[in-house]
Amino acid sequence: MVFLEKGLSFSLPEKLVGKTIKQVEIVPKYRHFEAIFVYEDDEIVDTVSPSDKVMAIDLGLNNLASCVTNGVTRPFIVDGRRLKSINHHYNKRYAKFQSHLKKTRDRKWSNRLQRLTDRRNARITDYLHKATRKVTDICVEQGISKVVVGDVTKSLNQINLGKKTNQNFVNLSLGQFIDKLRYKLELHGITLEVINESYTSKASFVDDDILPKKYEPKTTHTFNGKRVKRGLYRSQNGVAINADVNGAYNILRKNDSKFSFNKLVKKLGNYFKAWLHPTERILIDLPSK
Repeated sequence: MVFLEKGLSFSLPEKLVGKTIKQVEIVPKYRHFEAIFVYEDDEIVDTVSPSDKVMAIDLGLNNLASCVTNGVTRPFIVDGRRLKSINHHYNKRYAKFQSHLKKTRDRKWSNRLQRLTDRRNARITDYLHKATRKVTDICVEQGISKVVVGDVTKSLNQINLGKKTNQNFVNLSLGQFIDKLRYKLELHGITLEVINESYTSKASFVDDDILPKKYEPKTTHTFNGKRVKRGLYRSQNGVAINADVNGAYNILRKNDSKFSFNKLVKKLGNYFKAWLHPTERILIDLPSK
């Protein structure tokens, strides 16, 4: 039990029982309050030593995180379709409740809508915690000491967002993903850097296309490869590569100008083609409704 000023008290979450509570922050919400706890964690975590092992992540929606490395581990994707389904379910119920509310009470908001929104936000938060934990665990296991992520604002340009509510959802999700990933990585001594990802989806990693440092709206750039269909990119000489993997490798190139397709081939030999497509789609368990 926690006792605060003016007689306010509440029970601790089960997982915090026995922990040393350093701070409690009460955040007002719509007709309720949230309690945020800061506590000492005595768990021993593995620290990753500095190295030349780097992971790059291309953010999206159906593919929440497309992850590649400079020859450390093969590409993998963290699924985002289940996260998308959470918001789809929310939008349908929200529209139904709000329509009924306007017709019967001439109002736009209610306690029921707030509970629905809070539940949606909690499920998104839970999903993103699990997703970032998966990425962090892989980095620790492989000794990756640096992670580079494409700028979220540029990632939004590659997604068919539709309504403004969907845009807000994507912005919320990708921003939270980076924040939660940064926090978890830093606990293990791993650095995270967010960089401008302009042209990373259009340039050809295999052809070593030049990558402009930032978006240049008045300049037309020509690239050797092209996206031939959804999810597939083809180089000038016909080498096929997953489109999101191509983008992630280009993010890696933007961070390290010495990294290239030829350097990856030299390191991997005849196995390089297996590193141009994701070998695993990591599915995140949906939190309960």
